This record gives sequence, structure tokens and C-alpha cells, in this order.
Amino acid sequence: MGYRLKKRGVSEMVSYVILIVIVLSVSVGVYEWLIKWGQPPVDINCPEGTSLFIDEYSCFIPSNCAGGDKSCPGISLTLKNNGRFNINGVLVTVSDKTDRAPYILPFCHDAQGCIKDEPGYFILAGPFSSEPYLKSGDKKEVIFSNDKTDDSDENGISIIVEVDIIPFIIQKNKRIMCKNAFIRQKIENCDFNT
Repeated sequence: MGYRLKKRGVSEMVSYVILIVIVLSVSVGVYEWLIKWGQPPVDINCPEGTSLFIDEYSCFIPSNCAGGDKSCPGISLTLKNNGRFNINGVLVTVSDKTDRAPYILPFCHDAQGCIKDEPGYFILAGPFSSEPYLKSGDKKEVIFSNDKTDDSDENGISIIVEVDIIPFIIQKNKRIMCKNAFIRQKIENCDFNT
């Protein structure tokens, strides 16, 4: 009988050791999983040195303006990549008020660079181009207006006073907005009310 008691005590000790080993193994596994999946998302941005500016601009009334003579002003922007990295496209917004940040997404008028059903977006080189981006030092003209070339112009503006441009790059089929290369420029002589 004494022999059995001694053996039973060893058995309980072995079970505690096994239990502690299992708990430690599970905690290490959970820790590794938390390290891998529990990190906050990284704010993806373009590399430092990505830069773009408006070299020149001009305002016009498109010939196919559906809303009448002065209800859909257009703007032609010549953009220059003065940074160190290539840029795939831009998001353009315009404003008709000096006290309001640009919020109107104009409609693209260049079939090669427009992104279908996404006003304001423009690809700086078409998908069939040999180089699908704007290289450092290169220029590209983009043309926008406030008219869809039909009668559904809800945001009818007759003046453009400010423009915002945010360049973007495409990595792994996703657009990455270059928030660090954002530009806002006042526009003069783009008032079609006069």
C-alpha cells in the first residue's frame, strides 16, 4: 500500500508539469499570433521626395457643355513631376468659393487618362503606354470640367477659385495617395460670370 501512494504522488507531479508545459506553449503561441495580427495598420504613404506642381493652367468653356454657355467651366492643368519618384496619377478637386476647401470632383475630358465612373481621378499615362507613370522631370496636361457632357450637372459652378491635387502611385493594384505631396493652388482668371 505504501508503494502505491508514492507512485500516485509522482503521477500528480507529472500531471502538473505537463499542465504547466501546455499552458506555456499556448501562451507563447497566442503571443506570437498577437504580434503578427494585433499590430495597428501602418499608414502607407508615398516615399519622401515625391513632388508635383502646376506648371501652368488655363480656363475654358468646353464645346460640349450641356448646361449652357457658362455653367461648366473647365480647367487645363500642366503638371510637372519635380520629385525623385514616378507618379501614376492624380486626384483633382476644385472650389468655387474662396472660404471653402476644394470639394467638387470635376469630370475628366481626356479619354486616355480618365478613370471610368470616378470623377476627379486621372492616370498620368494610359495603360497602353510604354511607361504607365509620369517620370521625374516630365510634364503632362490634364483637362477637367464641371460637366459630364449630359444634362445631369448637379454641381453647376461658373467659377473656379482654387484647386487641390493629390498625386498617387499604384502598388500591387492599389492606389496609394501621396498625402505628403498634396498641393493647393489659388486660380485666377477662371470666372465665367463676367
